[in-house]
Amino acid sequence: MSKFKEAKEKRQTDDSKEQKKKVEKRQQQQQEREESERAKAMRTTERRGSVTGGLQCFKEVSAKIYVHLSPSFLADVPRGIDLQLNRYLLK
Repeated sequence: MSKFKEAKEKRQTDDSKEQKKKVEKRQQQQQEREESERAKAMRTTERRGSVTGGLQCFKEVSAKIYVHLSPSFLADVPRGIDLQLNRYLLK
């Protein structure tokens, strides 16, 4: 074989080896990401389970409620808010 063909074949094998290494590295990184996500999910599940005693029937939700108070509660705003929220609970 000529030196040109040998060099070309060597370059192709080197390129294919590099591509294989890149693919293997990407697969390893993906696998590590998936494992860390699974571990994180397990930690949060364990934490929730320990708080609720193994039951996961409650969920914490944050909400904003705009309350309109009558002018009679201007002197005692916290009391007015409590009364208004209690009315929401009774409905």
